[in-house]
Parts: sequence; structure tokens; C-alpha cells
Amino acid sequence: MCIRDSAYAESLTRAAIARIPDGVYRFEDALDDDGQGDTNRPDAAVPIRAAITVAGDTLTVDFTGTAAAVAGNLNAVPAIVESAVVYCLRCVALALLGELPMNQGVLDVYKRQGQRGSVLPQPLRRIFSPSCPPSYNTVTRR
Repeated sequence: MCIRDSAYAESLTRAAIARIPDGVYRFEDALDDDGQGDTNRPDAAVPIRAAITVAGDTLTVDFTGTAAAVAGNLNAVPAIVESAVVYCLRCVALALLGELPMNQGVLDVYKRQGQRGSVLPQPLRRIFSPSCPPSYNTVTRR
């Protein structure tokens, strides 16, 4: 039963992605500073960049160009980044299709790329609060 449910969620997610015109969609935002409070430096902003490539029923999210890990507690772990991406993907699928069960099938559809040492796909180091600003900006900014 679980495998069938997962396959169903994957097929719905792929159907939603297929309704999006093929292309590369870019997003850029920035945190005000590195979490240490010095916003007066010209390089204080911490950029977050995403390029979403849609090709047929596949989707790739690439965070290359996002700032390197920072001294403050704003670095995200991969699970936070994945949950932000899946949340956005699920919102789009729900808007396009009206239904989408949440299970592994949704997660299996997309690929995530980025650079090692980034503020987003960051190995465990200097953990953040649960309301991680980089993932919040990824989800809420247009």
C-alpha cells in the first residue's frame, strides 16, 4: 500500500510539474547580515540564489551562487532546505491539481544542487533556530 501511495504522489507531482512551462526560473534574495549584527559593512548582505529548471515532468533546484557559510547561526542543514523546497513544490502542485498526498513520492521527484560550504546546503555546523531565516526567505519571498 505504501509503495502504491508513494507512486501516486510522485505521478501527481510530475503531472503538476509538467504543467509548468519548460525553462529556468531564477530567484534571489539576501539576509541583512551574517547573524553577528554588523549591517554597516558593504558586504554584510548574505545572498540566497536559486535557479529552478523545469524540463517536462522534472524539476531541479540549484542553489549555486548562494553565500558561503557564515559566522553566525544562520547556516541551514540539508533537511531544512529540502523541507522548504518540498513545501513550495507542494503548494504549486496543490494550486495546479487541487490534491497531493504528502509522502516520499513528492520528495523523489526533484533534484537539488548547490555548492559545498554554502549557507543553505550546509553540513552540521553552527546550528540555527527552527525558524531558520535562509529557508524562510526561500519560501516566502517572490
